[in-house]
Amino acid sequence: MKNILKLSALSAFLVMGFGILWVAAQPVPPGEDPSRMERGFEYMRQSRDKVMTGDQTKDLLQEKSKDASSQKISLELRNINIVDVLKILSQTGGINIVAGPSVRGNTTIFLEDVNVWDALRIILEINQLAYVQDGEILKVLSEKEYQDKYGVPFHDTAQTQVFRLKHATVEDVNRALTSIKSSVGKIIIDERTNTLIVIDTPDAMVSLKKVVEELDVKVETRVFQLTYTTPDVIEKVAKDVITKKGIIQVDELTNKIIVTDTVEALDFLEGIIKEYDMRPRTITKTYYLRFASYEDVETKVKDLLTKDVGVVISDKRTNALVITDYPEKIEDLLPVIESLDKVHRQVLIDCKIIAVVMNDNFAMGIDFERIYENMKNYTMGVEEQFGATTGEGQAFPVPVRPTTDVGFPGTGSGTGTIITLGKPNEMNAVIRTLKSMGKTKLLSEPRITVMNNEEAQIQVGTDEPFVTSSNTVNASTNTVAEDIQFIDVGVLLSVTPTINDEDYVTMKIKPEVSQVQRTVLTSQSNEIPVVQTSELETTVMVKNLQTIVLGGLIRETRVKDEARVPIIGAIPILGMPFRSTSTRIDQEELVVFITPEIISGEETMYKPPYSRSFSREFLYQLNELEKINELKYKDYLQDKDAENMGNHMKNNNKDTDLNEMKKSLNDPANLPEEEKKKLFFGIF
Repeated sequence: MKNILKLSALSAFLVMGFGILWVAAQPVPPGEDPSRMERGFEYMRQSRDKVMTGDQTKDLLQEKSKDASSQKISLELRNINIVDVLKILSQTGGINIVAGPSVRGNTTIFLEDVNVWDALRIILEINQLAYVQDGEILKVLSEKEYQDKYGVPFHDTAQTQVFRLKHATVEDVNRALTSIKSSVGKIIIDERTNTLIVIDTPDAMVSLKKVVEELDVKVETRVFQLTYTTPDVIEKVAKDVITKKGIIQVDELTNKIIVTDTVEALDFLEGIIKEYDMRPRTITKTYYLRFASYEDVETKVKDLLTKDVGVVISDKRTNALVITDYPEKIEDLLPVIESLDKVHRQVLIDCKIIAVVMNDNFAMGIDFERIYENMKNYTMGVEEQFGATTGEGQAFPVPVRPTTDVGFPGTGSGTGTIITLGKPNEMNAVIRTLKSMGKTKLLSEPRITVMNNEEAQIQVGTDEPFVTSSNTVNASTNTVAEDIQFIDVGVLLSVTPTINDEDYVTMKIKPEVSQVQRTVLTSQSNEIPVVQTSELETTVMVKNLQTIVLGGLIRETRVKDEARVPIIGAIPILGMPFRSTSTRIDQEELVVFITPEIISGEETMYKPPYSRSFSREFLYQLNELEKINELKYKDYLQDKDAENMGNHMKNNNKDTDLNEMKKSLNDPANLPEEEKKKLFFGIF
């Protein structure tokens, strides 16, 4: 055991000896004084007979490490006693070091070209050792021994800072500092002197001091009156300029912006506002409208112009708008005007108003159930113009049974009924059925084009005059002045179409039929007409080119019949015994056919005026051929599908060519014989 201890001691002395020799062999930097001991204790001589605290000793070591003339050292020691390390540093750096009895333990060091004082400070801190300056001697002891001797921990680096505030209040600053101080930090406030006493670690003190400097600045409020720009524009800019505690208030009513912030921030913001609030350059643009009316566009554009700057002037002759405003505003208005100046979709309303004088078998009105059955049989029969049915099924869908009953006010009788015709040949079925119920006559066949969502009115009738009052102007001459007014009677049809998706049209329909039923004699012998009115109002949705049938508008017509013997009955006075007169009341029901057709300005195919007399079957056939031709060109149909659909378009086993039909529209001489007859004699 004794031999082992001797060998260990010998090994330690050998290692220490080799370390000393290696350090001594290091070259001295040029220009250095060889007397390293004097350099190492330069500060200590100035503090002779004075014991320094732990913080002061650490400051000393840090100050020494910054000295450019300090000795550089390189060490490579493994598991060596800390006392031996202090001895090496003492001899190399010329430092007088005294190690206390509590200094013990081993350490491993690898340092390359490091200041002696830095090496000493780091080695002591890593090994949890304290140090005290006593004159020219550096005492090294354990941290526990240091705290027992001096009453405070060696690493207690708390600092105290007194802040006397000039602009901010201690309450505001205290709230800010409390949220960022360390866990050991303390803040003492003195409201009387507006002073803060802060105790915290050095690192935390740096942040606390910076916050106090930022908060304790002069703050004021300025009001900026804007002339050419708006507060919302300046507000966006000011948010990027003001400090975190800056406050912005906007007064749009007076066009002002109110900012509270530091003087420096307000000065900078004021310069920016001057750049923005300058009279901008306005420009003038002229927009020539192609489709929209200048009145409609002008009304919408006025609301979008810059207040007190923008001006719009309309030119009725050229349908143009002259707009003056800021360049960016003009640029924003362009897409708005383009969206308004577009070709609006329109609807062509094709109407047929038919009067049916009911025979005795149908005195109660039209039997729409019978019409439905005839439509069904006619659609499924072999007389179809667009192909016959086969054993596999019917060529076209069966029409929908009329189930909609629409009541209407007025003195007319009957039940309002609506039927939707899916195919054009169904109209012929309806007309044939109506002829079997009574005498039919076409009262009117108007066609009118109306803008989408606008109301179209069709009126067929007369203005009936009547005297409302009579006044004697001159009694001597018996001159009488009469006040005459007129009342409209006849047929009034109002239609408001709305174009939906998938080529559907929603129509708000209101037909009205009125007639003078009788007259009432007033006390002044003036006849006042009593007008009988029947009206119906409904909203329906149909596909493009489908026909709506409205019925149930019934009115009574007084008809005077005269019967006489030929020749003799025509003789005045003498023929009176041979002739007689009678009055009968006919029940007359009006049936309205309405067919909407969607058109869209330039894309609408031109139709000559006389095409209105073509049968619905002929025009529908043309429309179907147009669709087939378009599908073929777009390759949407396979060859087999196109061939099958073409078979449905044969008319009595005779193919109809699209180009030939187009020629027929432009030249009536090319029309089929049946269409020529319908053109000149009408369909009814």
